[in-house]
Amino acid sequence: MWIIGHSLGGVVTSLFAEKWRWDFPITIHSIAAPLAGMERQQPGCENTSKEEYKISNTVSYTQWKTVKNQDGSFKNLTFDPQEVFIDGGTSILLPGEWNNSRLGHNRSIQWVCENI
Repeated sequence: MWIIGHSLGGVVTSLFAEKWRWDFPITIHSIAAPLAGMERQQPGCENTSKEEYKISNTVSYTQWKTVKNQDGSFKNLTFDPQEVFIDGGTSILLPGEWNNSRLGHNRSIQWVCENI
C-alpha cells in the first residue's frame, strides 16, 4: 500500500509512519510538509513541532522537500519547516525548476507523482 501526503497531509502521513506497527509493509511519501512545525500556528491547534521522526521499520518512507525560498508556503518563514532528521527514511530535495518554471509548493505533488 502506498500513502502520499502533501503539505499538512504530509505531516499526518509522517506521524502515521512513526506509529505503524504491523508486519504489512507500506510506502509513504511526504511532500512539501512542514514537519518541524509552523510559525503560523492557529489558535486552538496543537503544536506539532518536532526535530526528529523515527519511522517504523516496516515503512518505506521518503520526505520530498521543496526549495524553501521558492515555496510560497515557506519562503516568508524565518526557518525551513521541512528541516528535520528522518530516522529510518530518506529525505530528497526537489529541483528548483521543472519544465522551465518554478517548482513550488503546489506543483511539488505533481512532480513527485510523475517521478515515483
